[in-house]
Amino acid sequence: MGQLSRILFAATFAFAQFAQAKIIEIQSFTESLPALESASLVVFDIDNTLARPAQTLGSDQWYGSRVEVWKKQGLSRDEVIEKSIAEWVEVQKKTKVQITEQAVAVILQNLKRRGIPAMALTARPIELAEVSAQQLSSIGISFATGNPYGQELQLGSENPALYRNGILFVGPKNNKGEILRTFLEKIRKDVKNLVFFDDKKHHVDSLETVFTGISINYLGFRYAFLDKWVASFDAKLSEVQYAEFKLSGKLLSDEEAAQKIK
Repeated sequence: MGQLSRILFAATFAFAQFAQAKIIEIQSFTESLPALESASLVVFDIDNTLARPAQTLGSDQWYGSRVEVWKKQGLSRDEVIEKSIAEWVEVQKKTKVQITEQAVAVILQNLKRRGIPAMALTARPIELAEVSAQQLSSIGISFATGNPYGQELQLGSENPALYRNGILFVGPKNNKGEILRTFLEKIRKDVKNLVFFDDKKHHVDSLETVFTGISINYLGFRYAFLDKWVASFDAKLSEVQYAEFKLSGKLLSDEEAAQKIK
């Protein structure tokens, strides 16, 4: 067996060893490196996986808190989502973001160098397509260059999804796994070993459900790097930030909002 054959065999074996579990929780992207050696497509969630806002306001957990606020008003599920998303989008268009951990930038560079396709899969609405690309670019991440899946593709009609700049925007009402499968069928690209990263287990589970039993080996990583930050969510802090944002358009840092509370 030649050197290249040994490398390929070792990489395939590493993926198989990982994939026996199907879903694995990791604290850092570096824990996934052995599985990436034989991946044929690597997919990343955005919020709390690749990036997070610079302050509590605009975070995924803040969005979740707004959902609960609107639920208490007795609104329908669709109305709750529409109102919560509208507020979240308003902040996303203004906020700066920061990278979750520097390891992800290195991993993406390595994937590009080795010719392994990578893309993002997000529940963000289509209207944030350009904003999301700009946010990722600000932290040195881009899925647009060298992506083999084309530049733009729209899927569905009732709750449309959009693939643009290497990012598949599923929207808050669609299932990530179902939309990704539809996307892969539409572009007719063969994927043997699919790796997915998401901070929310139900999204990782949704891909497992969709891809089990078909000719794609699936391995999902539940990314826990920001769990402590998510758990420390301060509703009062975000209320102060949102009130100031609505009043002046200014985004207070967590430190500035904490000073106002005092």
